[in-house]
Amino acid sequence: MALSGAALPWALCALMFLAGIVYVSSTWPASRTQVIQDEVNAPDSPIERAIQQPAHHVVAAPQEAPRVHAAAATHRLESHAVEHFQRLAVENAQRKNAERDAWLSAGHNEGVHFATLTPRETPMYYMFTPVYPCFGTFEKTPSCTVQHDGGKWLCGLQEMAAAFKSGERTTPCVVYSFGSNNDFAFENHVHSLVPECEIHTFDPTSRPPPASDPAAKFVKWHGDFGLGGRDEAKSAAGFPVKSLGTIMTDLQHTSVDIVKIDVEGFEWQLIRDTDWPRLRFGQFLMEFHPNIGGGPPNAGSYLDYFHKIESSGLLLASIEPVTYTNFGQVEVAFLHKDWHPTGFKAQ
Repeated sequence: MALSGAALPWALCALMFLAGIVYVSSTWPASRTQVIQDEVNAPDSPIERAIQQPAHHVVAAPQEAPRVHAAAATHRLESHAVEHFQRLAVENAQRKNAERDAWLSAGHNEGVHFATLTPRETPMYYMFTPVYPCFGTFEKTPSCTVQHDGGKWLCGLQEMAAAFKSGERTTPCVVYSFGSNNDFAFENHVHSLVPECEIHTFDPTSRPPPASDPAAKFVKWHGDFGLGGRDEAKSAAGFPVKSLGTIMTDLQHTSVDIVKIDVEGFEWQLIRDTDWPRLRFGQFLMEFHPNIGGGPPNAGSYLDYFHKIESSGLLLASIEPVTYTNFGQVEVAFLHKDWHPTGFKAQ
């Protein structure tokens, strides 16, 4: 039904306003703003009827038309808005990374000085600032106000839970946690938010969660091997290790939503030897220990390690210190450019 001349300007304004809300929404992939959601949830609401019909079949009484057309159009615009901003964020991240590389290059008149900053000199990490946003709720539990260095930054778990509930997400959620040190707070937190996630914990130096720990009911425990950049029957640590690619193949996973790694210095050999381009991780969370395990000595060396991780499509979303006594020890969180709470984009 066509809009009257008097109603058309109102509808266009409403559409522009609502589209703006969708564009800046930080709780994606929520289906629409709360105001619209409340109206849609009303029994047999005209907005719900409009959304359920193709755009050219929208039928409404004259007094309902502006509201119906604005809401239906907003519903259709939402996915396009998210895709637009995700593409823009990737482009922004690529520009930020290119500028970082330039600062540390021989072509810059101060590049040699920047490249020789050490992990203990805090200015080094000015070269490695976050470049990519979380398209969802970005949260850390617990905060460092509760625990010395706090937990891990996680992206979009609330939105993932909503996507499972609504049926918007149909692919499995998979989580890998390497290095538990007999502490399953991370696993329990993820499970509390998204119980649908299949959580695997790997640690040959620890024990599985005790029966008194809630994690004992859902964690899939792997204690007979450790993590390495390549497969070894017996590593320098004294136990067998497997690469990330081998573990994924053994467990029949083609992608993993969240990978958390805290292996006390072994991360450098892992990063150096891993075949990154073949891996698909939605979120990659790691603690860097610069003074153990042969960590890179300066910013120029760090750049090589970042490039390896980034070759898999991961972009830095967060970096923060672990302790004042060593500013080189940091927690990093990378997000994949093609991942969101509903899963990976189809290739």
